Amino acid sequence: MSNLKVFGNTKSGLGILNLKTDFVKIPQKIEFTSKLIKKVANSRSESVFLACDGSLYNSVTGKKIEGNYDPIEDISGSGFNKHFIAFSYTEKVYTWGNNTSYYLTGQPKNTTLSVPTVLKYFENISPKKITSGHTQQFLLSKQNDLYGFGYNRDCNLGKTGENYFKTPQLTLSNIENIFSDTYGEVTFVITTSNVLQAFGYNGYGQLGVDSSSSGVQNVDMKPLEGEEIKHIDGGYNFSMLLTESGKVYACGDKGYTSMQNKKIFQEISFFKDKNIEIDFLSCGYGYTIFLSRDLELFIIGESGNIGIAKNSIRSKNDITKLSFKLDQKPISMRCGYLASCFLIMFSSSINSDFELLYSHDLTKDGEINGIKLHKSITQLRLETDFEEAKKILETNYNNEYIEQFIKWLYNIPNYDKKIAEEICKNFGSFDLSTKSLMDDCKKYYTMEESKDFLVLIKDTDNEDDEDQDEEGEYIELPVHKLILLARSGLYREMFQTIQSQTNQVKDYSGKSIDSLEILFKYFYTEKIEITADIDPVLLIDELSDAVDYFQLSLHSGFNSEIERLKKEFNI
Repeated sequence: MSNLKVFGNTKSGLGILNLKTDFVKIPQKIEFTSKLIKKVANSRSESVFLACDGSLYNSVTGKKIEGNYDPIEDISGSGFNKHFIAFSYTEKVYTWGNNTSYYLTGQPKNTTLSVPTVLKYFENISPKKITSGHTQQFLLSKQNDLYGFGYNRDCNLGKTGENYFKTPQLTLSNIENIFSDTYGEVTFVITTSNVLQAFGYNGYGQLGVDSSSSGVQNVDMKPLEGEEIKHIDGGYNFSMLLTESGKVYACGDKGYTSMQNKKIFQEISFFKDKNIEIDFLSCGYGYTIFLSRDLELFIIGESGNIGIAKNSIRSKNDITKLSFKLDQKPISMRCGYLASCFLIMFSSSINSDFELLYSHDLTKDGEINGIKLHKSITQLRLETDFEEAKKILETNYNNEYIEQFIKWLYNIPNYDKKIAEEICKNFGSFDLSTKSLMDDCKKYYTMEESKDFLVLIKDTDNEDDEDQDEEGEYIELPVHKLILLARSGLYREMFQTIQSQTNQVKDYSGKSIDSLEILFKYFYTEKIEITADIDPVLLIDELSDAVDYFQLSLHSGFNSEIERLKKEFNI
C-alpha cells in the first residue's frame, strides 16, 4: 500500500531503513508503514514522513515518532541541520531537533528536543505555512504576518545585523506566501500586493537581485513578465523558480544553473529550446531535479550518477535526462541533501482515493470494536445501515477479522480475501471478486435517498431578483459526504473544522450548477459526460481550475478526461 518511492543515494543524507542497497538506480517503494504519506521533510542526516492521518515517522528507525502531539497538518525541515517545525490541525506549532547551533527550535536554551514540543510563542497565532532553511525557520500566519527564529547572519531572517533570534520574532507583515531554500540561506516572499521580495545570503547572486546591499529587497521581475509563480526552491548557492506555465528560471552560481553567473532570474534555455514544460522541481544542497509534464526527469548540479545510464559522463552544469521515465504523476517530489529524491505517488483512481481516506483518521465518524471508519462506507459497499453492520461484526468476529473486513470496504490491496469472503456472507450473497469499488460508486450515484449532504450553489439566473429571499438564492445539489471526503482535499479540510457537524455547505467556487453537477458525477464515475444542452467550451473553461480549487491532486484522470473532451469537440 506504500505510496512513497525513493531513488539515488539513500544512505548519505537520508538514512532510509530497510533498503538493501545504498544506491537505488530507479524509483523503489519504501515499505515501513501501512499509512499513506502526504509530505516529506528533510534534514541533513534523516527525514520525517508526514502521514495522511497526521502521524509522523522517522526515516532512520522506520517507526512512528512518539510524543504528545495533535494530528499534524504540515511540516518542514532544515535541510542542513537536524531541526523540524510542524503545525497541527488544531493550530498548535511544534519544533524539535538539535538546538545547540542556531536555536532553530525557537527555545531560549541550547538543549536538544527529541520529540515534537509545543512552541508556546504561537499559542494565539493561526499558522498558514511554515518553511525552513540552513539557519532560519519561518511561520506565516493567516493574518499574513511572518515570524522568524534562528541565526540572523546575512539578514537570513529579514532583519539587518548579525544576531540570534532565540525565540520567534515578528519579521515582516503583509506577506501572502513564502518560499525558503531548504539547503540554503535565502528566503523569497510574495507580498499581499503581489511583489516578489528576497532576503538572505547573496554571495552568488541567488537572491535574484543585482545589488550588494542587505535587507529585504524587491526581485527584478522583468524577465518573468506575464508569468505566474508556482514554486521557488534552491540549494546553497543558487535559486530556481517555476512558473504555472511550466517555465524554469534560475539565478546564482553557474555550476548549478546551466548559465553564466546571473544575479537576476533568467529562463533556462535547455527547456525553452526543446519546448519542455516542467511540472515539479526540487533542489538538494548542490543539485536540482526537474519533472516534465511528460513525466521525464532531468537533473543538474553535483549529483554523482543519480539516475544516469551506466558509463555515462556528465558535467555538473549540464542538464541531463535521467535514464528512466515515471509511469504516473507524483503528487509531490522532495530532494535529499545529497543525490537522492523522494516521490509521493498515487494511481489517480477511486481506489487510491479510498486508500487515502482509510489513512485519514481525522474524518472518521464511526467505530467498530475500537477500529475507526466512516459510517457511510457500509452503505456504499454493503448497502447496509452502519448500526446493523456494527451489530453483526461485533457479535460474530474478533478485531483481527473486523480489521481485514474494513480493509476490504476501503479496497486496501493487502486485505485477507478469505476473511472478507466469510464475513460478506452475512450481508447478502454476492461474488466478492466481482464487487468492485468502482461499480459500487457508480451504483451509489443513483441512490438518491441515501445522499446525506447538500452543496448549496448560487442561483446565478436569479441573482438580480431583488425580491428573492436568502433561501431562494441557492440551489441544493445532494451528494454523499463520503464521496466528497474521498475525492476532494477541499472538503476533507472543511470536515476537519467546526463545519464538520453540518449536513450542508455553501459553494464559493463561482461555478455554474451545470458544471458542478458534471464534476460531482465524475467523483462517482470517473467520466465527464456532456449532454446536448451543455456548451463544451464553457464547461471546459469552468472546470479548468477544478484540480487546484477542489484539491483533486490525485486526479490526473480528471485532466485526461478534459483532454479527451478537447479532442472530441476540437477545442
